[in-house]
Amino acid sequence: GLLLAHRLLQSKLPLAKIDIYESRSDPRDLSNASAVGRAYALGLGIRGRSAIRSVDEQLWSAVKKRGYECERFRLHLTSKFNVKLRDREEGVEPSVLIYQTDLCGALLDELDGRSGGGGGGG
Repeated sequence: GLLLAHRLLQSKLPLAKIDIYESRSDPRDLSNASAVGRAYALGLGIRGRSAIRSVDEQLWSAVKKRGYECERFRLHLTSKFNVKLRDREEGVEPSVLIYQTDLCGALLDELDGRSGGGGGGG
């Protein structure tokens, strides 16, 4: 939804107003007690980067700043057995690990800034 709102904002469509409805509270609201202790981490690889960059590089930079670059992945099946899933590769951009709330917060902050809206983020 948030990425679509960015795409609509940059489109040449004659849209006067876009309303976004979400059942959860604003992810940027640090006083939200329901979000404390709850985290959902995502890994943004080539498909995620491409989708965000389809808006522009500035949006990707804003998202990337909120996450952590990661070039190596291991799957730990037991304490003694793990499998290397990915290692550093020349010319391959690292994935970005980011919490869902941070991703949504970055997209909302950018959307507010670009649309001139004061979406209540903090």
